[in-house]
Amino acid sequence: MNILILSGSPRKGGNTDLLVDAFVKGASQKHQVEVVSVHDHKINPCVGCNMLE
Repeated sequence: MNILILSGSPRKGGNTDLLVDAFVKGASQKHQVEVVSVHDHKINPCVGCNMLE
């Protein structure tokens, strides 16, 4: 099974990162795990480019 973890915490090494690391440690024994730090990317809401006005 592939598992994708989206971590949104802006603090590197904080409590959220510790929880993510603990989960990855357990889950990676039997599954493929990838962690993406959402804070490192510029993410915007949908701008409705397919809507006609």
